[in-house]
Amino acid sequence: MRYNEACDERNSWIQQFERFSAEQQQILQQKNERIKQLEEENRELLDRACRTESHFTQLIAETHAKCKAVVEQARSSEETAQRQKNDCVVKYAQREKDILVLEASQEKHLQQIVQLKKERDAVTSQLRAVKNEKQQLTQCLSRKKSRTDVENLEKQLKRLREDGEVLEKINVREIKELPESKLPDTAEMKNHNIKSTQERLQQAETKISQLENENSSFRMQSNSLRQSIEHLNLDLNESSKRNVELQKRVNELMQLLEERDVSEQETEACRSRAEHLLALNQKIAEANSQLNAEKYSLTSQLILQLNQLQVKAEQLGQNCLLMEAKVSKKDEELKKLKAETVVHTEDLRAEIEKKAVKEIQFLKNDVNDDAVEVHSVLQAEGAGFEGLDVSFLY
Repeated sequence: MRYNEACDERNSWIQQFERFSAEQQQILQQKNERIKQLEEENRELLDRACRTESHFTQLIAETHAKCKAVVEQARSSEETAQRQKNDCVVKYAQREKDILVLEASQEKHLQQIVQLKKERDAVTSQLRAVKNEKQQLTQCLSRKKSRTDVENLEKQLKRLREDGEVLEKINVREIKELPESKLPDTAEMKNHNIKSTQERLQQAETKISQLENENSSFRMQSNSLRQSIEHLNLDLNESSKRNVELQKRVNELMQLLEERDVSEQETEACRSRAEHLLALNQKIAEANSQLNAEKYSLTSQLILQLNQLQVKAEQLGQNCLLMEAKVSKKDEELKKLKAETVVHTEDLRAEIEKKAVKEIQFLKNDVNDDAVEVHSVLQAEGAGFEGLDVSFLY
């Protein structure tokens, strides 16, 4: 009876040990599966972190390249605009200088024009005076006919003198040829003819002297008028030269005015171009500042994302370390549990074996005692039991 109870207890202990071993194996399998799952999650997190880091590294490189290209383009555009601006400023300054020179030249030429206008007015008045003198000379030239009249009168006077001499000779010859009775009449006639001839001669001489006086005065006037005409011709030539020079200066001034207008137009174009370039430079500066702001913002975002990724990576690393520590701890606990299980199993096995040995020994002792009692009883009761084999009890 006790033997059966001991066997049952041993079987129950064996079943408990097997159940405990199965539970420990199941726990160990769950821990291993959890460790594998955590390792897979860790690998996935590491792969994701590597992919994210490579993606953001590539994105940062592309963004840096784009920003660098945009900045280089903006810098080149700014340098081109600055060169154009400097060229326009130089051209504008040169044009302003040319305008100042042209304004000074214009002022000088305007003064010259005023002076030339005064000279032209003076020359015009001189021309008017010359025209008046010319009219007077024309009138005087119309009097030249009187000179021809004087010459005709001189010729007539010469003819009259010659005729008078011829008449005197004829009268003398006639007087010589006439008879003496006719001499008084001839003398009277001669005297009369001489008187008339003398009167005519006196009249002719008077007229000749008057004409000579008029001729001399006319010659003096003609000489003075000739000199005046020469002076006036010289003045006219000088006036013509001055008019030509004045016209030339006026043409030069008009050309300078046209050049000034062209220079003003070019200056206005340069000014508008400079304003356009300044506006373009301002736009480029604003675009550059905007690009710098966008670059700074993008860089800040990238840095923030990188920091976040680094934080996540650090957290993942820490989590991995924690998981590794936990896994190591679980491994140690598992090893410890295995060791404890082995020790406990060995202890249980030893205790069960010890108890089994004790029970078996106890049962053997009881059986021996019972056998001894039975043997003694059998010996006491009769010899019929002498042939009974009780060796199986031992």
